[in-house]
Amino acid sequence: MFVTGSVPWLLVYCWWLSILAFSASKDTWRCLNLTDAAPKKYIHYMDEPTPIVVQTSTRPLHMLNTEIFKIYLEEIVGFSRVDIVYHDEFKLEDVLKSISSMDLPESKTFPPAVVDLEVWVPPGTDLLYYENKKMVKEFGDLSPPARFGWFIPVEMDGPVQRFYNKWDEDIREVHWIFLRDKKSMALFDVDKQHMPLIDQNAKIDGTTEYVCQEKECQKGMYVPVQCKTAPCALLLAGEMNTSRFLMDHIDRLKVYVKVVWLGKNLRQTVETLTHLYKSTPSKSLMIMHYTPSDIILRDKYFISVTFPECDYANVSDSVGCKYELNRIVKMAWHKVDALDLVQPIRNFVFMGKDFDDLLNLYEMAPDRSDLREIGCQWVKDGNHSWIVPQQKIRINIGGIFPISESAYKGAGIVRGAVLAQEAVKANTSILPGYELHLTVTDGKCRPDSVMKIFIDYITNSHNNLLGVLGPGCSDTVEPLAGVSKHYHTIVISYSAEGTSFSNRDKYPYFFRTIGENKDYKHVYLHLFRQLGWKRVAALTEDGQKYTEYISHMQEVLEENDIRFISNTKFPRERDSFQMTRYLEDLKRKSARIIILDVVDAIARTAMCEASRLKMTSEEGYVWFLPAWLNETWYDTDYFNKLKNESVNCSTSEMIKAVKGYFSMTHQFFADDDKVVQGNMTVAEFRRRFKAMGNMTELSNYAGYAYDAMWTYALALDKLVKSDPKAVSHLHSENTTRRLVKLIEATDFYGVSGRIKFRGGPSRFSTINIIQWYDNQSHIVGNFYPNVSDDKPEILGGRLELKSEKLHWFTPNRAKPDDGTPPPPTCTLESLAKALNVNCEMAIVILNIILICLLCVIVFSVVFYMKRRYDKKVRYTEKYMRHFGIDLRLNPSQISDLDKWEIPRNSVVINRKLGEGAFGTVYGGEANFPQKGWVAVAVKTLKIGSSTEEKLDFLSEAEVMKRFDHKNIIRLLGVCTKDEPIYTIMEFMLYGDLKTFLLARRHLVNDKTIEESDEISSKKLTSMALDVARGLSYLAQLKYVHRDVASRNCLINAQRIVKLADFGMTRPMFENDYYKFTRKGMLPVRWMSPESLALGVFTPASDVWSFGILLYEIITFGSFPYQGMTNTEVLEYVKMGNTVTIPQGVKTQLRGLLKSCWQQNPKLRTRASEMVEFLANNPRLLVPCLEVPLASVQLEDTNQLEFNLPGQFRKFSGSNIMKPSLTVPNGIAGSRSLDGKLETRRQESASDSGISIPLENCCPREPLLGPSKSSSSLLNFGKHVGFQHRNEDDEDAAREADEDYLAHNPAPANGYVISNV
Repeated sequence: MFVTGSVPWLLVYCWWLSILAFSASKDTWRCLNLTDAAPKKYIHYMDEPTPIVVQTSTRPLHMLNTEIFKIYLEEIVGFSRVDIVYHDEFKLEDVLKSISSMDLPESKTFPPAVVDLEVWVPPGTDLLYYENKKMVKEFGDLSPPARFGWFIPVEMDGPVQRFYNKWDEDIREVHWIFLRDKKSMALFDVDKQHMPLIDQNAKIDGTTEYVCQEKECQKGMYVPVQCKTAPCALLLAGEMNTSRFLMDHIDRLKVYVKVVWLGKNLRQTVETLTHLYKSTPSKSLMIMHYTPSDIILRDKYFISVTFPECDYANVSDSVGCKYELNRIVKMAWHKVDALDLVQPIRNFVFMGKDFDDLLNLYEMAPDRSDLREIGCQWVKDGNHSWIVPQQKIRINIGGIFPISESAYKGAGIVRGAVLAQEAVKANTSILPGYELHLTVTDGKCRPDSVMKIFIDYITNSHNNLLGVLGPGCSDTVEPLAGVSKHYHTIVISYSAEGTSFSNRDKYPYFFRTIGENKDYKHVYLHLFRQLGWKRVAALTEDGQKYTEYISHMQEVLEENDIRFISNTKFPRERDSFQMTRYLEDLKRKSARIIILDVVDAIARTAMCEASRLKMTSEEGYVWFLPAWLNETWYDTDYFNKLKNESVNCSTSEMIKAVKGYFSMTHQFFADDDKVVQGNMTVAEFRRRFKAMGNMTELSNYAGYAYDAMWTYALALDKLVKSDPKAVSHLHSENTTRRLVKLIEATDFYGVSGRIKFRGGPSRFSTINIIQWYDNQSHIVGNFYPNVSDDKPEILGGRLELKSEKLHWFTPNRAKPDDGTPPPPTCTLESLAKALNVNCEMAIVILNIILICLLCVIVFSVVFYMKRRYDKKVRYTEKYMRHFGIDLRLNPSQISDLDKWEIPRNSVVINRKLGEGAFGTVYGGEANFPQKGWVAVAVKTLKIGSSTEEKLDFLSEAEVMKRFDHKNIIRLLGVCTKDEPIYTIMEFMLYGDLKTFLLARRHLVNDKTIEESDEISSKKLTSMALDVARGLSYLAQLKYVHRDVASRNCLINAQRIVKLADFGMTRPMFENDYYKFTRKGMLPVRWMSPESLALGVFTPASDVWSFGILLYEIITFGSFPYQGMTNTEVLEYVKMGNTVTIPQGVKTQLRGLLKSCWQQNPKLRTRASEMVEFLANNPRLLVPCLEVPLASVQLEDTNQLEFNLPGQFRKFSGSNIMKPSLTVPNGIAGSRSLDGKLETRRQESASDSGISIPLENCCPREPLLGPSKSSSSLLNFGKHVGFQHRNEDDEDAAREADEDYLAHNPAPANGYVISNV
């Protein structure tokens, strides 16, 4: 069971193995086994890898040519991948369209194929037109021409021989007239028994459709008119798209021929019919096809039918032109030069013998379908001229050298690079198949020349350009290294030491085989330490990239207590006088150690001027000059004479001036016995250099150039071995980055020493210290840096000075000092001695003491300001609690005025109603969503008011929002977002009650008017009842109004009286009273005794004020306590007195008034009791005008002004028990508190709580005299200012601060200003 079940799986497994083996063999198939095969070429276009795509057709010979070309490109030329695509077209335009990028969409830049080796070009075709139109190129003929034709097999020439009566046995051509012979044409027809074969083969394989689907065809066959009644030859044709013209030709020539299109079955049909008819002499076949082809391979085996000559003036309409010879042309995409295909396409040509051998091989092949093997065999058998071993791939390095700059000895640098090129070429272990070629150009140390050379390299040899070697001068490197980033090109310099080139973000592709001058800072540091120098100066030319290291060095030296006393940069345009000034400035600063990093000409000028200023080594000055100066840079006689310079020193003077100067440079060459890359020693390098010719002097930078060439070679070798594809696209970003990584990882010994970049752009080497004397340079020291293997940085180092070679030229031959002046005297010498420290430490200690003292002062100030701030915060909290707002509560509990906020544009103000201290009251309308437009009163606050004034103003709204009663004026909304601030209340048509009463006072004594509803006792009682209800509501909510008066009662259109002006209204919280403890305006004439004396307000104090209000109603607006000043009123009330009750009031009202004015607040009637009493006595109040006319004058007249006494005693019970004072007319004294209590008990016996006998009216009063009006909402008059004075001691002062009865002079308006 197990074996049986496993057999199918085993078969499947074997089948898969065979498929994989076939695929593997196909992928690895090779025709030639060349030992010296060229390295693979990988094609990139527009930064994308792409294969070489060759277009072919299903024509066997076309496919055979393409297979041979594929072998040639892959195995001989070395392209890594060649693909073949198929395109069955003979029409020229269709063929060229597939190898052109003319009509490609924008997203594609590469055509489907790049070359077609067998493009049929009809006679008379102008290929130049197609090259311009289709963006293609012609590369010549591939093979001998080809053509279409009608062919008769030679071995079946019986009908032809019969027609020509056998006059010529070797007939190769027949005239087309032959096709009009009916008898002869009948011999070329297919017998009826074989027509099913024709019918079957005329169909497309696997379908029931015929190859010819034109309407003229019947069952795949075209039968002309003449053949419907006469016998005709059957012409066997191939594809319809290549021979559609046959129908037209047959009709035009009127030949007796019918045609059938067999498509791909043509060859099979021809072979079958030939086998059937070749033994019958009278039968033959007629074939229409092209030659050479797999059917008509050679003309010698067939008889051709000749047609009329081609009319080249009318090629498209000429029958004969279709059968003329066509050129077989190689056509390619116009940008194949970018793919390195131009030369291979041109070389690939089939000469006469080559082509004949290929046809023979194809003819004799046992399996013609295996075209690859046939082509491979032909390549192996022949000695073809175009199959030659390929040369090595040439990789260019663009060299830029300062050949014309004598200081560098540019020719010597070139020779060092050429020696490296020869060594790389001689080393067979690296870059097999590649040739590294150095191009030499002269950059002249000029940025414009260098940039032009670089552009030429990029333009002319960009594809094969590995990188740039050079340039030599730092100023020429910067633009080149910067622009190379955009072209993804490596730059390796052999002499640019500038510090700025280490910026990898700005110069990512820059390297150098010389160390950077930034490393000199370590040498200077060690040298100055060893020589004991603490002061240094620098003089350099502005804008020079080479000298940027000095700024970095300055930081390092100063961190190590070496002072940079001057770092002067002079402009490029200057004269010798300016140079003198710079040197004089250094001399004035006592600079003795001077770094002069400048070019030759400036060095000559500067040192000449230094000589004249006595600043040479003999005077104790030490100069550091660049090591790259020309060997005879000081020869002023030469430069003045031949270079037109004007240095005012002779050469001998210059030698004396520059004697003893120092230089620093990276080591130019390794030790002579050191074996370097290229399998030679440094001494051998010198010998080979000299062997190349004595005319070229060895440059110090030759070793750096040699090592740079090897850096390129080794990096490229690693790239080729790891990824050979990358070589075909050296300037893609990925390839360039890979090269950068390979160069950074480079590690070898070169002529200049060890080349290792350690991940950075520069290598590190030993630095030599050079001193010039005796007309030559001497190495007097070496600095050996300590370098980590993984980071591009120096971690210190070791300096070795050769003291025996150091020369000093001071008069005593001693080492010069650094110009440090003698130490200054100590300004804190006494403090330093007292503390037993040096001067610097004494200064530090003094600074510490001063800082500590300053900290103490700052802390004290902060502490004082904090106390003041806390005190102000406590005052603010206390101040806010006066308004019933406790800041310690949650903010959401303090105020919800935002719920009352309405848009300002919903309020329309149209008139002014009055004006007060805080602002103006206007009349207008407001739009509310539920009610629409409603008449309102708008109370405003002046713009610019203080915060305290805003709180006072908004406190009224804060209180009003809590009330909802018909006898309390309603708050409708607020506008607080912008100034001026609005509070919007319901509009009261008839204004305040006092004005209402005063305006109707004259009606009381008018005999002609019957009792008016507006002055009737019922109306007056109703008004009092409205106010009592409002007070009862406030008492229930535990609020005290504190300013109950007729001026603060408003009347609406329905004559309903409502309490208003809640600016003084306060909640009582957990207590049953409110104590007034701040400065404010108080209505003295309406206040109860306890309020005046103690600042205590309760609902009982509002009841007292209500009694005064009742007095105002029955007297129609009379002023209480008329004739007394505010101060007198204070003393009067404190003595237990009240307003005199008019004689004519009803007994019940008199009892009510007395109960309201009880001295003991607890004995006063409650507001709810007043409501009940007034409701039960609807006509209780009657007009009483017995008071004099002066009692109704305006409350702010001048006669009420007074001067307060210096101090008042505090209110006490003894004051209340005193008898009343003698008072003006109309004011009665009050009984003692005990007497009032007894009266209260007696009057409380009735059911209503008060038993008062009724009276009808009061005596008449004279009419009211002239008066002035006042505001109905903002009546802020009638106040007296209260202010405390300090007592003799602190306790008395604190007690006085709680009492508001110490006074200031107050306005005569009935109010007092309290400051408790």
